Amino acid sequence: MSFQADWFVNKSLVGVIACGLLAGCSGGEDGTETDATTTTTTTTTTSETSETTEVATTEDETTGSETAGPVGACDPDAPIDLEVSEDISEDTVWQGTVRVTDNIDIEDGATLTIMPGTAVVVETDRNIEVGWNSSAATILAEGTADQPIEFCGESPEPGAWAGIDIQKNVTSDSVFNHVIIRHAGNGRPALVLDTGITIANTEVIDSGDIGVEAVDFRDGSENLTVTGSLDVPVLLTGEGAITRLPIGGAYTGNAEDVIVSEVDDIVDGAHYRDPGVPYVQAVSVDVFNEAEVTYDAGVVYRLGVDVDVEFGWNSDAATVMVEGTSESPVVFEGTSPMHGFWRSILIRKNVTSNSRLQHLIVRDGGGDGPAMSIQAAITLDNVSFEDNTEALYIDEQGLDSSSTAVSVTGTLGPAMTLEPNAIVSVPTGGDYTGNDRDEIVVEGGDLTVSGTVFNAGIAYYIAGAIDIYQGAELTIEAGNEFIMGPDTDFEFGWNNGEAMIHAQGTADQPIVFRGRDPVAGWWHGLRINGNVLSNSKLDYVNISHGGQAGGANIFTRIPLDITNSTIQDSEAYGILKESGDMTDYLGPNTFSNNPAGDVGDI
Repeated sequence: MSFQADWFVNKSLVGVIACGLLAGCSGGEDGTETDATTTTTTTTTTSETSETTEVATTEDETTGSETAGPVGACDPDAPIDLEVSEDISEDTVWQGTVRVTDNIDIEDGATLTIMPGTAVVVETDRNIEVGWNSSAATILAEGTADQPIEFCGESPEPGAWAGIDIQKNVTSDSVFNHVIIRHAGNGRPALVLDTGITIANTEVIDSGDIGVEAVDFRDGSENLTVTGSLDVPVLLTGEGAITRLPIGGAYTGNAEDVIVSEVDDIVDGAHYRDPGVPYVQAVSVDVFNEAEVTYDAGVVYRLGVDVDVEFGWNSDAATVMVEGTSESPVVFEGTSPMHGFWRSILIRKNVTSNSRLQHLIVRDGGGDGPAMSIQAAITLDNVSFEDNTEALYIDEQGLDSSSTAVSVTGTLGPAMTLEPNAIVSVPTGGDYTGNDRDEIVVEGGDLTVSGTVFNAGIAYYIAGAIDIYQGAELTIEAGNEFIMGPDTDFEFGWNNGEAMIHAQGTADQPIVFRGRDPVAGWWHGLRINGNVLSNSKLDYVNISHGGQAGGANIFTRIPLDITNSTIQDSEAYGILKESGDMTDYLGPNTFSNNPAGDVGDI
């Protein structure tokens, strides 16, 4: 199969591996064990004759024939020490040059021990299955750096033989250490792990398919190298395989140098370490059951077409930790560099507040909504969104106050979208320019939290009416601009609730409220109700295009401290006030083009 052809359009790499009913061997007929000595019946064939003889050996004597060449020389033409064609159901030792001539099953609790330096030559299309039909079995393949164990095909081409299957009931003390697997992968992965065993100092070379498919590895696995595969080096099918993927080898020199994950649920947690090549998330994945997922510095995590990752699925708790650095950021991107290629990273409401995304780059997302949707108060620290269809949505809980340096560029729309309460948690220190709309969209609704609206360097677009109450005290930083959508307003003290507004601009950086279109009466205006706190203030504020339906740019039921402000282009009044309000609004402010009057009584 071709990874490039299938996976980049989000098809399944492997369905069911067709192994059939496998046959194997023990190397003899009625091997028995007595006093730590294993007696086996061995078929030996020399290169000079086809004569077959039966010999009995002990484990200490199984060193290979003198005519077979050096132990462990994986030479298909070398004389053999052992020919295997039947299943193994008793403890068996392989050493020397072993030739496998049929499909071999290790089963019924048997242990296959392969001695250092052993060469196993497997004939065309044959495979070795440990733990056939869910039976218990053990394989101990422990070579050394000087005498590795080698598996190879009888012809030196990728896919010359099928491969090795480690089934789910194989014992956890099974091990491949200093093992080389060559020329396997005939229509299937060269090595399949349906349970976690130790894989250390192991090389899979020239697979005709995927190099290794694994549901898990055992703790302590390290130094796996996969090269020359005609597909991807590794396919991960279980969350344990993500966490325990052997690091320290190399996964390069294959048709596609990526680690593919088909894991669709993470319930126990996962730890993505940097294997030196990208991960590809080929299917959507849900993280729940209090699972924690960590991405180490330098990890490149690619998402296939239409894929999303949901942390806290089904209202469960979950934790996400992205631990990039300025030198080695974590990257979430599409398998193709295209706006909206993948869907979204979803941070649901029960994701823990200690979750932190640090030095993260998010690109190519937003295929069906924002590239990242946040519904829990997590921390964003040096997070950049690049070239997404939609970039970032933050729900009413906002972000943790420690968030900083979020940047958004290349978005085919606004920089981000917020619910009203999130407006006081927009991080500073980043850059929100270079988008189709350099604006932060604020949806209509209730604003019930206190805080400061920082100057993000771009305008806030107010998409709906916003009601401020429940004691919310809103401070607006100098230089902020609010572009008002049609028929919108800011109503402070809605429904007789307490509120406060402190909008403090400067001569050089006034605070601006204006209509999207420069049309009188485009929006309703600022409404200051009776329960608004008396310390509310507007200073160096420019307000225009309000007064819809005979109203005013500013409608106030309390004496309001307004100074150094420009109030203009209303459909009706500049300011409407209570008749008993004797505040001098005309003297300290500038009015123009308010056809009903600059100041009027309610």
